[in-house]
Amino acid sequence: MEKAGSSNSLLAESLRQQLEDELQRNDRFERAFTTLATTHLQSSLEEALGRRFELPHERAWSCYKSVNDAMHVDGWACGAYTDVAMVYARIVGHLCADNDGDVWGVRKMIAEACSA
Repeated sequence: MEKAGSSNSLLAESLRQQLEDELQRNDRFERAFTTLATTHLQSSLEEALGRRFELPHERAWSCYKSVNDAMHVDGWACGAYTDVAMVYARIVGHLCADNDGDVWGVRKMIAEACSA
């Protein structure tokens, strides 16, 4: 019986650590994307998230897809997107549209904001 209690305790600790890690990543995303919104989009995070974005040309669409695909895989300094952090894909759309679809420029902005 003691072994089952020990296993449950280890499982609970593992789950607690996973939750704590995800909450920290969500905080890191929020700080980074708030910085991106205010610095590069000249608006608050809430305004930028609420504003409709359009991808005016193929290059902007390619940027949006490329950057968001990478965010799902490795996410650079912020870590991979969490379910909660997916909302920030809209900010990526604004950055791609406002920067003429410059994938590497947008990736650099995100990396700098995430590592600040």
